[in-house]
Amino acid sequence: MSKLNVNYVHFSTIALYSIILFCVFLWIPFVYFYYEEKDDNNTSKCSQVKNALKYTVGFVIVCVVLLLIGAFVPLQAPPGQNSTQWEKVQYLFEELGSS
Repeated sequence: MSKLNVNYVHFSTIALYSIILFCVFLWIPFVYFYYEEKDDNNTSKCSQVKNALKYTVGFVIVCVVLLLIGAFVPLQAPPGQNSTQWEKVQYLFEELGSS
């Protein structure tokens, strides 16, 4: 593969992931909150946009906090390489049950 193709693939991958993150964390919540405000009462478009932005920012803050907690909270060490499959399954259920 030439260097140009590698750069193109790398740029395309970053662009697609950026679009996905934008849609998941900003666009979809904004549209959801915008139309929820529309259903409540007959408010102006400006008020709908303001409230939707307010709730979207709150959603993003909650997501960031949860992602940071998940990234930095240490877990117990998983079973060693020589453990049996049954011990790995037990470890999985203990981890899920403890949280």
